Amino acid sequence: MVAAACLLPVSVPAQQSLEKGWIGVSRTIFGNPADRRRRALKPDKEVELRDEFWQSPPALRLRVESTDPEAVVVIRFSPKDKKAGSLVLTLIVVSRERLLDFNYQQESQALEGGSMVVHRRFRVREGIATDLAGQPGEVEEIRIQDDATAELRLLLRDGELLLRLIPVDDGGNASGNVLPIYYGGQLRFLDYTLLGAGWTDNGYGEMVLFEDFALMGNILADGGNSVLLLRGVVRQQVVRWHRVSITVEGGAAFFTLTPADASVENAEEPTVVGGATLHFRSGDWGGAAHASTVNGPILMMLFGSWQITNSFGGLVEYQSFEGFTGFGVGLSLLF
Repeated sequence: MVAAACLLPVSVPAQQSLEKGWIGVSRTIFGNPADRRRRALKPDKEVELRDEFWQSPPALRLRVESTDPEAVVVIRFSPKDKKAGSLVLTLIVVSRERLLDFNYQQESQALEGGSMVVHRRFRVREGIATDLAGQPGEVEEIRIQDDATAELRLLLRDGELLLRLIPVDDGGNASGNVLPIYYGGQLRFLDYTLLGAGWTDNGYGEMVLFEDFALMGNILADGGNSVLLLRGVVRQQVVRWHRVSITVEGGAAFFTLTPADASVENAEEPTVVGGATLHFRSGDWGGAAHASTVNGPILMMLFGSWQITNSFGGLVEYQSFEGFTGFGVGLSLLF
């Protein structure tokens, strides 16, 4: 049994008008197949599965592939019309299982050699496949329950139906009427634990601890004048789209001016800071815009980034605080 709200069964009419031996294929995430347009699946022509009800010519076997070998697929059979010997095959597809709390308490099934067999193969890398006819009956309909985190594609070739999963992380175009799983995942303009950037007139450094706590330092100079800002904040992601997220932060701050200026609010004394950051990320490229208030004075920062490897990244930055501005370049490290 799969415990997830996005995979709750959807009521589907018992009768679907299909030609003898043909197979209907649909995704339950889009609701009742009876309300959808019917489309014929042509052999050797791959299609993307969305809200259509696909009608496939007779096929002997179904196989699942994925660009992520750790994707999870559970197969279950149920009678559709006992007198006619027709079956419904339900595929439970979890392309990002590591991000959800799923518990598989029942074995998966398959038709092999004309008989129903039970097994505990869930990962695509273990080989997910089944015949579509055997002693229990013949599959007339395939219903796919998925978590809306991958692009699903279907191909009929040489009597075999091939279902391909392409997760969002691998370039897939996810679709469905539930919030995709990336809404809960962390998105940053760059993946890092340590970050440093600067130029002759400015510098910026950041260390991330325990994912949600960060220590940051900004320094800007103009001739003999300079400002140093230190911050320690807790930050949280408050909203996430596919390639964009917003984080908010709050904590303690301290900044000094050289030469000292008593007219500047909160200078030279501990104070509080609060702000927000808009992150953008598309593959290895990203950017961010940050604004925060140090209990009065405003800090503005802009970033552009390139994730060079899993551990190292490059960036350009612009910062502005208390009348000082500066551009810089830098590197990041993830460990």
